[in-house]
Amino acid sequence: LRGFGQGFYNCFGGKLEKTNDEYNNPARGAIREVREETGIHVPLSQMEKSYVGQIHFTFEDWKDNRAMKMHLFCVFVNLLEDGDVINEQQCNETDTLPIHSSQIRGCDEIEPKWFQNAYDIPLHQMFADDTVWLTMLLKHYDTSMQQPMRQKLMFDAWFHFHPGGEGTNSMRHHFVQVNRPVKSAPGPMDSLVQSAINDYATYSKSKNVHTYSFEKKLFHALHNNGINSPTIKEFKENWAMANAVRTFMKDENSMLAVIDVAGGHGALGEFD
Repeated sequence: LRGFGQGFYNCFGGKLEKTNDEYNNPARGAIREVREETGIHVPLSQMEKSYVGQIHFTFEDWKDNRAMKMHLFCVFVNLLEDGDVINEQQCNETDTLPIHSSQIRGCDEIEPKWFQNAYDIPLHQMFADDTVWLTMLLKHYDTSMQQPMRQKLMFDAWFHFHPGGEGTNSMRHHFVQVNRPVKSAPGPMDSLVQSAINDYATYSKSKNVHTYSFEKKLFHALHNNGINSPTIKEFKENWAMANAVRTFMKDENSMLAVIDVAGGHGALGEFD
């Protein structure tokens, strides 16, 4: 309705505040924002267990649009009609928060809208990054809901946008790392995050989930250190160039560096 993202469908959230220890435990900030924007109160223990990871946003016009980091939580709710009785035991077993429709209300910033089917969510009226991470999250739980035990999904993501901010709403490139331990897990969530990581690691091993190659790890390392160029396409071209040159080297020779200037892009690689 107003402020950042005006005119878009968006997830509930906002800036962390220094009060209430929100910087050390972002789950507290998430609880406050959800309560302010929806009227729903999520217990601290449940919000902490719902932690997914961090999403980082950077922009080409960084002087006008500052980089942002978002702590992501995924809370499951069961929408009840007025008069329905809450089954506390069932809720505890499924980690689902029961709410009555009369609890839900908006505020002057955002108006909640309920979608009975996740596939009806209007992605064309949302920020571009939502088409990547939100669909991945929804697809995962849509599949895992059919299984006896719901598997938790955790990930960190990096999105770099073209100039223009929300007016342009166009990603230049992005990277998503599934099941990567958060470098600085927010305070009291340490053990919960690590437990979820271990659970998903077991699941990944049983499902033969693909592990990242050295090439992908290098690209991730660049973004993790704030290096947002080259793009995915440029990186792949430079990686292919370095490997092509390496194939011409004899075993007794050592190639210290390869510089690729094709197309105006430069790359530096070292090999033993």
